[in-house]
Amino acid sequence: MVEGSKGTGIMASSSTIPRAKPTQNKFETQLELLSSQWDLGLEPLKDYSPTKIKTKAQKCIGMLSFCSHTGIYEECIEVFERKAEEVAHQWAKKPKEDQGTLPETNRQKKRSVLIDHLFDILYDRIRTHPRSPKHIRQKTIPSPKANLPPLSLHGLELKKRLVQIDEPFEDVPLVKKQRSQSSGRSTTHNNFSEFKDSAIFVESVPTDSCQINTGVGDAVPSSPQLDKHQSSDFPASSFEKLVAEISEKDLLSFTTAGTDEEHPKEDTSGVFVDKPLALSDADVISRLEQVFPPLPCQIRSAPLCVKYEITRVFLHVEVPLSNLAADIPLPNFENYNQLWAFLKARKELRGCTFPEKTSQEVWKCAYTYEHKFHSIVFGGSLHFSSSGPGLFKLKLDPLKLDFSHRLGRRFGHDRFFELCVPALTGKGHLPDVLKSGKALEIIQDWLIDTAHPLIGRFWQPFFVKPKEKRKRNRDIIKDIEEVEPAFRIYLFATSGPGFQDDEDLIKHPDPPRGHPLMSIAQLLNRIRPTRKNEHQSYLKLFQRTSLAVSRNRATVTLSKDQIRFREKDIYSTKGEIMNDGAARISPTLAGKIALMIGLDLIPSVFQGRFGEAKGLWVVDYNDKEGDDWIEIYPSQQKWTRSNKHAGESDDISHRTFEVLEWSRPPKSATLNTQFVPILMDRARGKESMKESLSELVRSGLSVEIDAMIAAMDDPLSFYEWVRKCNPNFDERLKTGAISFQGGMPVVQEEKLNLLLGSGFDPRKLTYMRDIAKDVFKDKCNNLQDRLKIKVGRSAYLYMVPDFWGVLEPDEVYIDFSSFTDGINGLSNVALDGSEVLVARSPAHYPSDIQSVKAVTKVELIRLKNVIVFSTKGSTDGGRSLASKLSGGDYDGDQAWVCWEPSIVSNFITADMPEPIDLVAEGFMKRDTTTYADLKREHQHTTSVFLKKSFAFNMKRSLLGICTNFKERVAYTQRRLDTPELRYLCQLASDLVDAPKQGFTFGDAEFELLKREKIKIFVKEQLWKTQRPSRNPDHHIIDHLMYVAHKAVLKALTYFHETFNYHSAWDDDLASYGRFALAQAEKFPDWKLLMEDLKKDIQVVQDKWIAYSAQPEHSKLPFSPFCEDCYADFQAIMPHDMNTSLAQSLLPDSGNRNSELSNWALLKASTLFASYSRKYVAKRVWWLAGIQLCHLKPDYDKTGRPYSIVSGVHLCMKPDGSLIRRRQAGAGVESNLEEVSVEEDMAVIND
Repeated sequence: MVEGSKGTGIMASSSTIPRAKPTQNKFETQLELLSSQWDLGLEPLKDYSPTKIKTKAQKCIGMLSFCSHTGIYEECIEVFERKAEEVAHQWAKKPKEDQGTLPETNRQKKRSVLIDHLFDILYDRIRTHPRSPKHIRQKTIPSPKANLPPLSLHGLELKKRLVQIDEPFEDVPLVKKQRSQSSGRSTTHNNFSEFKDSAIFVESVPTDSCQINTGVGDAVPSSPQLDKHQSSDFPASSFEKLVAEISEKDLLSFTTAGTDEEHPKEDTSGVFVDKPLALSDADVISRLEQVFPPLPCQIRSAPLCVKYEITRVFLHVEVPLSNLAADIPLPNFENYNQLWAFLKARKELRGCTFPEKTSQEVWKCAYTYEHKFHSIVFGGSLHFSSSGPGLFKLKLDPLKLDFSHRLGRRFGHDRFFELCVPALTGKGHLPDVLKSGKALEIIQDWLIDTAHPLIGRFWQPFFVKPKEKRKRNRDIIKDIEEVEPAFRIYLFATSGPGFQDDEDLIKHPDPPRGHPLMSIAQLLNRIRPTRKNEHQSYLKLFQRTSLAVSRNRATVTLSKDQIRFREKDIYSTKGEIMNDGAARISPTLAGKIALMIGLDLIPSVFQGRFGEAKGLWVVDYNDKEGDDWIEIYPSQQKWTRSNKHAGESDDISHRTFEVLEWSRPPKSATLNTQFVPILMDRARGKESMKESLSELVRSGLSVEIDAMIAAMDDPLSFYEWVRKCNPNFDERLKTGAISFQGGMPVVQEEKLNLLLGSGFDPRKLTYMRDIAKDVFKDKCNNLQDRLKIKVGRSAYLYMVPDFWGVLEPDEVYIDFSSFTDGINGLSNVALDGSEVLVARSPAHYPSDIQSVKAVTKVELIRLKNVIVFSTKGSTDGGRSLASKLSGGDYDGDQAWVCWEPSIVSNFITADMPEPIDLVAEGFMKRDTTTYADLKREHQHTTSVFLKKSFAFNMKRSLLGICTNFKERVAYTQRRLDTPELRYLCQLASDLVDAPKQGFTFGDAEFELLKREKIKIFVKEQLWKTQRPSRNPDHHIIDHLMYVAHKAVLKALTYFHETFNYHSAWDDDLASYGRFALAQAEKFPDWKLLMEDLKKDIQVVQDKWIAYSAQPEHSKLPFSPFCEDCYADFQAIMPHDMNTSLAQSLLPDSGNRNSELSNWALLKASTLFASYSRKYVAKRVWWLAGIQLCHLKPDYDKTGRPYSIVSGVHLCMKPDGSLIRRRQAGAGVESNLEEVSVEEDMAVIND
């Protein structure tokens, strides 16, 4: 309920009206949310007089303020958000682009378009409002987009009055707003929050508003109305008085000046067309039933992977599976190309563009579902359907290899399916059917309780987690969907053809024997004993499932007598756990684990999973017994074990050590921007710290940029540099191959590796130079935009507790197996007796960086590449050092360790602040319901458990938004110890653990916190919004960005000036084609062959040209189109296959690689030769890159060419020291053929 001023009733007199500041705070909050969500760059105006409002953006701000005061803000914003979503979907995006991360030019264009739409929507609504000036309401003012009809009170305006559903899957009753009996005022449901402010007076809507039929059952009560006070009940706000005094001429200038000249008109007819708000229950259910396609009976006997691929192709081309002809003799498609050719030949699919292929390497494992530590992953995604019968559109991903998980290894990898889905709540992107009514509740029931048919089996979900965000750096290029999936749902095949009702198979799974019928409740009980863990919070228990689906390497299986369960953890004198998440293993067991995962040396620690335990295991080199053992502490155990003899907890899947990561020789760490403000805040001398940080940035950039520039001077040096930049090593190891798209690798660095290995020189070929330029620019931008600058004397190390009790409080132990300063090249670091700084990301509080003393202890001498913390607490209160670093522990957290003298000597450690209980203060809610509580209250416990857990975990997280806001507040205040920042730091810390702790924090709570505790105007960070400047008064990050910008700009200028050649031609690539054309002038058979070949090539060229000419918004995704054209090009064959000439060009046996036949090489060379010396289209490389790279070394006369198979090539890396010695000794240009490869051909895992 809206409260009045203290000591007064709600019916305040006009004397209370000057308390307008809370109202302005409300509008500023609304404006900030709108601007940040859509990157509009809008900030509150200092002066709202018409003479001061000149730009279109300023006019929008003025009209938004009017809307906020008059109660029509929300309906206008709803219309704008719909239009903004359309604009966002049509805008040409980069792969993996986040909102607001467009290039600056495109960003400004997009912002201008959105401002135009916002202006038109606000203008048309305001001129129909009864409280706008009378002479304006009576006169129709021409709008910049006159074809837009005004909002109708019986349409969108009333539909907006429906209560917005904030919780996923919950049925929020739609009720009339109740007038407060005590005050005569009513509460207002708001899209952004409920603002309780006595100075806000909103206009009523007509009381004879029509009823809205949602079509979901019983008639819905009339929509909630805004406050019903007439304007005479309360005096108008000062802003309304100002508007009323504006002359018609000024208002015309305010709303229309310059719009036609500044921005072209767009056809936005239909923007305000009313749409159905909800479907009936039966319609929603019917549309959901169409999402998963039934499998035709004629392919049910096919292998699962074949059924999957057929379904994937039919879903992609949007042809119903039921159209599949009945007379299909399914051969064994162990050769993937045969399956693809079979599908291409189907009349149902003729002329369709196929999806991306599954790689040959993955298909080889598709029948057995696993390969060493990896397994086949079946997965797909749901997207909102704008057409078609289904409420969602299902898309299946190509099969892929990834590390296996515990459940897959136990029950079969083919029983698990990962489904990525969009957020079902939020703003703007949701279809109308999800915005009201019972649709969300129906979707919840359908999702959890329905057995979904797919590829001949029935699947049900058992776990959900946020989908991993795409990395900002370029890895594998993927198509961008209209709405990015937000969550990953794990489904389990509960039944299917051949599944057996066999209890023994459940207890002792044996996939070769068959699969047992299993319910989700049985599966969850196999993950953790349900009855033993009913005391846990149901939300925490739900999160424990993540251990069973964690992808890792399964290594040694231990017997029960090799497992040592500790009764209690190590505690400080004040009762705090000192080893939270860590334990020890024997050296012999560590050696066996290292051997299984292919390590030459035994690391000091393993991060892993073991049954119910997770965390870090440290090798105990003081153990002299020579036995295999592992210990488990209570802080590592995430559920209570079953004590039953030979029970579930004794299964081998719970006794196998699963490795996630291990300690490695560290490298110089990059500067984290979260640490920089803390270093400045805690500096003894601010200017000295500023100069030290600036010098670190300058020296770090100099090393990186000099290496890039030097690499371009020599192909061998360039080969070494590309290898260091390559982000694709993990993908190489997973698939055992390099992913291709058409005739070239997907990843830019892999393209360069292929071209370099074939003998091309980036200084001589424009195509290669352009790729190198892109990689160079991306590297430079990454260095500048994210300050990824090396700090030579720093590293990231696993945090380890001192189990042996030899370290005193505030002492640490650090030793390296090897370390080289990434800036000056020095090694053999000795830190005994030195002060060092330790921190952990994310860092929020000033105390999140601590100064400690590094010492040497004989008992710890064999622990390498880790940092050991004391278990005796700290000198200022007994807390563990790990917990002082942003609430860290020892389950795998890494510390940033810095021993740079100019930084360490100028740093003063801050005291830890007292924690703030945001729940007790009313800013956050917490659900502490236990599983036992659910069991007592509900009959179908598993179903309710999953529904409530899914609903909670599929809420929109505000962690990123709150963290960014906290950084903006710190940027504004230039201090880190303010009351505002203490609340925001506590908030950020709590939100990290929200899924496990049951914290609920939404938009309304965020607005309440800002209104009550953050009473300042928050500035935008300049380094995120504009070009860096020299201003010395700017924030430290602004200054460092300026330093980085100067260095990067100098490097880019040098690159453009030095490598500005234009040579698209290569005689070697055109030689074979020219030879054939010369033969065609002499011999009829060659003439006929080449005429046919050129015509066939032109058909593919024309297809590509037509695609390029299409508007961006109507194009198919590039990846499947490229694959389709590549297949068309490879399918070109001689028209007469029986001639002796054709036979001589075609492969001479069925086993030879057809992509490297003489015919394939002739096609590639003819395609290349069809262009001029001045221009060769890039599509030549997409269509024939493999063949062109094979042709190049055939014409190299500087040495003998070598052929290298894919598996060997994966393991190769250039020997940098040999390259430098060769350059120094030879004194001539290096030849690519003499690249040295390390003798052991070690797999790149560092």
